[in-house]
Amino acid sequence: WEKLVRTRVTDPVGMPGAAFTTAGIPKDAARAAGHRVGKGGRVEPVPEYALKEPNPSGSMFATPRDLAAWLQFQVSDGVAPDGKRLVSVKNLVETRTPQNLIRLDEAAKRLFPETVQTSYA
Repeated sequence: WEKLVRTRVTDPVGMPGAAFTTAGIPKDAARAAGHRVGKGGRVEPVPEYALKEPNPSGSMFATPRDLAAWLQFQVSDGVAPDGKRLVSVKNLVETRTPQNLIRLDEAAKRLFPETVQTSYA
């Protein structure tokens, strides 16, 4: 999976900092870290969860520069920076289409009254 995604997606799109395990993340990569409210109400970084094996359901790490390249690919309707079409517009639009609908419970409805649907993927 990692080789396929790197060969067919991240390299052609221009995402050299993309990694598929925590060991693959460059040490100098500009990336965000998770945070939480800790003891005493102070915000503190969450310890990194070591991901040793690629997991196709969500183990891609990307730098802001990589995400900018992905956004450019999206607004270019599936055309890579070298001008090569990597995916049809129809199939690219599918990547923006919700695959899993999430039920809105009462608490979510109160917090987000304008929302009619939540989704994932």
